[in-house]
Amino acid sequence: MTCILAIFFLAVPATAIAEKPSIGTPDIKINGDTPEDAELTVTVAVTGEDITEVLLAIQPCTDTACLIPVYVEMESVGSGQYMGTYSEFEGSYEYYQYWLVAENSGGESQQNDYAKLKGLPGYEDNETDDDDSTSNDDIPPENDTDENDDEDSPGFEIVMVIGSVILLGVFFRKK
Repeated sequence: MTCILAIFFLAVPATAIAEKPSIGTPDIKINGDTPEDAELTVTVAVTGEDITEVLLAIQPCTDTACLIPVYVEMESVGSGQYMGTYSEFEGSYEYYQYWLVAENSGGESQQNDYAKLKGLPGYEDNETDDDDSTSNDDIPPENDTDENDDEDSPGFEIVMVIGSVILLGVFFRKK
C-alpha cells in the first residue's frame, strides 16, 4: 500500500509553482559607424520573484539560414532593470535578430521571438525602431507551426495521473 501511495504522489506535481517572469519592452541603443565597431546595448525591465537569469539572444542570419544564436547574460542594474551589451557584429551577414529570455523557479519567459534588429550601421534597413509601437514586436516567424508552448500546455501531468489511477485499479482488482 505504501508503494502505491508513493507512486501516486510522485505522479502528481506540486501545485505551488511560482509565476514565470514578465519581460518589459526593451530599450535598444546602437553605437558605431560600421558593423565591425557597432555596439548594441539593451536595457529591459523584468518582474517576477527570484529572477535567476536574464539573457539577450543574438542570431546572425543570411538570405537562406540563421546561425546558432549567441546568448549574452544581462546584468542587474537595480530595481528590476537588466542590461546587456553585444559587439561582435560582422558585415558578412544580411541581418541580425534578437530575443530576450528570463528565468526563475516558475520557468522561462521569452519575448520578441526573432525580432529583426534594426539600425545597425552598414545594413540596408539603417533605421531605428523608435516609434514605440508594439504591433510588430511579437510576430512569430512564418514557419513557426508550434502554437503551444510546451511549458504552458497541460498534458504530461495528466498522463502521469491517469497512469497512477490505472495502476491503482490493477492492484486493487487483483485483491
